[in-house]
Amino acid sequence: MIKAELIAIGSELLTPYRIDTNTLWLTEQLNSQGIVVSRKHIIGDDSTALAELFLQAGQRSDLIIGCGGLGPTFDDISRETLADSLGLELVYKDEIWKWINERYKIRGKMPSENNRRQAMVPERASYFKNEVGTAPGLLIRKEGVIYALLPGPPAELEAVFGAMKSELFSGLEVKPVYRRNFKLVGVPESAIDQQLKDFSLEPGMDWSILASYGEVEINFRLQSDSETQAEMAFEKTEKKLRELFGTYIFGT
Repeated sequence: MIKAELIAIGSELLTPYRIDTNTLWLTEQLNSQGIVVSRKHIIGDDSTALAELFLQAGQRSDLIIGCGGLGPTFDDISRETLADSLGLELVYKDEIWKWINERYKIRGKMPSENNRRQAMVPERASYFKNEVGTAPGLLIRKEGVIYALLPGPPAELEAVFGAMKSELFSGLEVKPVYRRNFKLVGVPESAIDQQLKDFSLEPGMDWSILASYGEVEINFRLQSDSETQAEMAFEKTEKKLRELFGTYIFGT
């Protein structure tokens, strides 16, 4: 199973005024490819802490994606920090600088000198043009781990991820992830948990319980080679669930 960690980078995300939505969107994209997100992090603009996190994540997981910190200002530290933590030099790419100039020209403006930082790329990294903004996405493979950096503004992140995903997923052996959710009413979460204590799952399946106002969901997830196999596994699971909970189940 391919494991990923997502890092939302930016001190503003540690205040009550900004909400991280990027990792939610990325989780959906990765799950659809059969990649499990094992951890999410929010970290401020602290190069020491970020470098430590990059190194720790690289020891645990197969894919590390950082969101944000690719702008031109002093607090945009992602590219430099990742390069330093991996022992790589930053190299200037004139092609990116020309692209940035073109992006500004469309707006009838000229880039500032500090925009040149966005043309600096870790050696051996692939880079992907940003059709919405100016910060390119970066992709590095080192010692069996994939590191990717995406710009922070959601529209830019989604555009660059779209440009990057073919290379990002290249060579990864993954199985699709299938899901089946069951909604229950009239029985508390604690009672459901007790009933499911000895519930036998189909091979490769895991599950979770989610309580909300007025109802409880039991969520099953399965990595499988085919949709047909997944459907058969979920049919067996549903039969056992209905034997346990009967009419408490009101929807799937």
